[in-house]
Amino acid sequence: MLDPKASRFWQATLLSGLMDAQGLTACWNMIPPGKRDDLEHIDRRLARQAVQARALSLWQAQQLMAGRTSGFKVDRYVLLDLIGQGGMGRVYLAQDTRLNRQVALKILSPERVNNPRAIARFQREARVGAQLQHENLVRIYDFGESSGRYYLVMEYIEGKTIGTMISDQG
Repeated sequence: MLDPKASRFWQATLLSGLMDAQGLTACWNMIPPGKRDDLEHIDRRLARQAVQARALSLWQAQQLMAGRTSGFKVDRYVLLDLIGQGGMGRVYLAQDTRLNRQVALKILSPERVNNPRAIARFQREARVGAQLQHENLVRIYDFGESSGRYYLVMEYIEGKTIGTMISDQG
């Protein structure tokens, strides 16, 4: 019988800190015994079970399958999905582990981290945005820096992005 602990997905998931061995074992146990001996497909089957069990998001599982093992946590936020990107950085759907709510987390792109003007602009965006209160504006909750990554925490509003709406409706 195949040892699931030897699979790349198992090892990547443990390294990422997104799941522990107990959670992975539960996913392994959900795979029908007749499908546990196929070394070629075991990573995908484990990933699928982790997503179905809601232990991982689909995006997290895809990243782990691609070999990414770090960068899933920024301060107290766990990245769940990439929801947009632009000139200043990327925006992720994230889980606030302290307040147990979903937020939009904008992370300054690595190319801009060494640019003091870009950092100042990013911080100014946070301060100005936090002062604005209107029902048609996304609320800014927080901003900070963690392990060299500058981030901005915003209210997450489910639905189409402005970019999608513009391309659909003009």
